[in-house]
Amino acid sequence: MKFISLIAILIGIVFLFSGNEIKAQWDDPDSLKNVIANSDNDTVIAHNYNKLSFLYNGINLDSSLFFAERGYEYASEILYDLEINRSYKHFGRCYAQLHKYNLALHYLERALILDSSYLNEGALAETFLMLGNVYRYMERYSLALEFDSLAYSIFKMFPKDQVIYYNIAACLVNIGRDHYELDQMDSAVAYYSRFINHIGREGNAYFLFYYYARMGDVYFEDPVTYDLAKSYYDTASHYANVSGQSNELGYLNNRLGKISIETGQYDLALKFLGEATSYADKHGSADMYLENIKYFADYFNAIGEAEEANKFMLELIDLKDSIFKKDNAVMLAEFEVIHRTMEKENQILVLEEDKLQERIQRILFTTMAIVAGFIILLIIIYIRWRGIKTKNEKKKLNDELDLKERELTSNALSLVKRNEVLTQTSDRLSGSISKLKEENQLIIRQIVNDLKMELSDSAWGDFEMRFLRVHPDFYSRLRNEFPDISPAELKLASLIRLGMSTKEIASITGLTSRSVEVSRSRLRKRINLPSEKNLQSFLGRY
Repeated sequence: MKFISLIAILIGIVFLFSGNEIKAQWDDPDSLKNVIANSDNDTVIAHNYNKLSFLYNGINLDSSLFFAERGYEYASEILYDLEINRSYKHFGRCYAQLHKYNLALHYLERALILDSSYLNEGALAETFLMLGNVYRYMERYSLALEFDSLAYSIFKMFPKDQVIYYNIAACLVNIGRDHYELDQMDSAVAYYSRFINHIGREGNAYFLFYYYARMGDVYFEDPVTYDLAKSYYDTASHYANVSGQSNELGYLNNRLGKISIETGQYDLALKFLGEATSYADKHGSADMYLENIKYFADYFNAIGEAEEANKFMLELIDLKDSIFKKDNAVMLAEFEVIHRTMEKENQILVLEEDKLQERIQRILFTTMAIVAGFIILLIIIYIRWRGIKTKNEKKKLNDELDLKERELTSNALSLVKRNEVLTQTSDRLSGSISKLKEENQLIIRQIVNDLKMELSDSAWGDFEMRFLRVHPDFYSRLRNEFPDISPAELKLASLIRLGMSTKEIASITGLTSRSVEVSRSRLRKRINLPSEKNLQSFLGRY
């Protein structure tokens, strides 16, 4: 049974190509090697090594594995998952053909993880089909059926082209084989029928061989249908010869030999079994040898030669024991390779983690730099805004102060005019007193006195109140710096600060211009201001 399972694996492998790999069939190996030799791009090198692995898969498995390993090394260096995945599938394909099934599963399961992470349905179906092939050879038919069915459910959704046509054909024949091994013969026949309907009875001779061989297997299980089985096997032999599948003729001749034994055609049985032996010797197939020796033992038992039958049975036991030991050795070697591979993959994971940490640190640094720059920009904008706001506020205050000072000066000038009018009125009244009657002179003198009181007291009080509203700290700051300054000097200083002339100050204070000049000189001495300094500018600081 194992040998025919391998056949099913090979059909899946032969037609299990992606679109790029179909194109790769026509690539020249030398041109690919030349591209690798002249490239310094690791991505290009990894890709072309994987193409070489695919090209050599049907020529030399050792070379195919070598190129897959080189592709994997370059892809791993740059953490290029696409080519790592392709390398995994090439490993799985090679190890499946080398009967190293644990290794094949190891790599195909990793390929499946990568396919799933990228949600690539075509790649997933490809890997499902390859896993089904491996599990079938390992005689784990339920798992094989599960993966083959998954692959078929995906492939049949794609638009039909040459690649999908081959993959669907592989799925149908493999699912039929899975049902056959699970003793579900009706389902097996149903899928084999789908297979022949898919490829057509006038289709590819290679496919037709598989159809007739598989149908022969179904009817071989029941002695009642031996004639039908023989008919299918005879037709399968024809298509095996047409398609150049001479390695399959050993299997078919073994089965035809067994049917001949059971139907009493011993000469024909000996002929078929002898031809099967020749094919087994030619192709070195252990499975073919096992079945051939078993059927020879059946043959000699059937013709009554028990001693010869026992010789073949002993040979069969020895061969099974040898195969068992070889399989154990291969399994140990597989586990050792898997262990080394996992160590390498762990190293890659550590490298990926280091690169991830480095990337995170760069992102954090860049983010912090951007945030810091943004904060600095906000601070600069705020400082500028505050400066502009302060400047505007200061300008507004200065404008308001200028306005108030203009109003204050205007008020002072109005006060000067008022005092001038009062003074003139008082002088006129004083000049006319002698011309009046004695009883009126007393009244006029009282009016003149009232006018002089208005000049000295109420006029100044009104002005001083307005001045202190505009410059509330003027007096206190002068007193703090010059404690000996007198109230009269403070009044004079306030009028000088407003830029009033000596004449105007005299009018407001009721003093003569000479008295005002003397008072200015005293004020200069009080505040220790040199004569070359401008008194108004100095007082403007307070």
